[in-house]
Amino acid sequence: ANAAACTSPTPIDCLGTCVDTAGDPLNCGSCGVTCAGTQAGCCGSFCTDLASDTFNCGACGTSCNSGTVPACCDNGIGTGSCFDLDSDGNNCGGCGNVCGSNQTCTSGICTAVCTASQLLCASGCVDTTTDAFNCGGCDMNCSGVGNNPACCSSSCIDLSSDSQNCGGCGTVCSGVSPECCGSGCIDLSSDSQNCGGCGFFCSSGLTCLNGICG
Repeated sequence: ANAAACTSPTPIDCLGTCVDTAGDPLNCGSCGVTCAGTQAGCCGSFCTDLASDTFNCGACGTSCNSGTVPACCDNGIGTGSCFDLDSDGNNCGGCGNVCGSNQTCTSGICTAVCTASQLLCASGCVDTTTDAFNCGGCDMNCSGVGNNPACCSSSCIDLSSDSQNCGGCGTVCSGVSPECCGSGCIDLSSDSQNCGGCGFFCSSGLTCLNGICG
């Protein structure tokens, strides 16, 4: 071939072969300029990476312009596809950043997906009805409540003294004069070790009757 014989769409004669130097990866921009490696595509006479070029994604002229943070990422089949880094779970915040199975991509950050009964707190998804560090809401810590703190039905409880939650959430003390003493249910009307109140011992030989040692 010669220059006069070469016409559109392959108007350039390169060593006897008519080529289009604007799009030929073996003659990109001029004869003999080969596009290789990650820059294997030739678009507009320039070598480019079709797996990452936002303006030539997967093919010359394919521009990524949809979504909040559009980008061109490797699609795993040797070329590129357009993704929104703001919401794509396989390219979250950056190409190839894959969110976990229990996560979703929100504003480019992988975040935990909580169930209807959970709340997303700094430590992750928690059940605020039972979590002693997030009781009733995030960062509501029960650690300062009594000797045996716990979260029962979204309220901080001392399991060592609460007669409605004695030793465990929902364990209700019963009897004539029920009380929770040291995480155990006691009847203050008859217990000689806790007569009339937790820790009130009856002297040797005495019994507890109606909360009075005698």
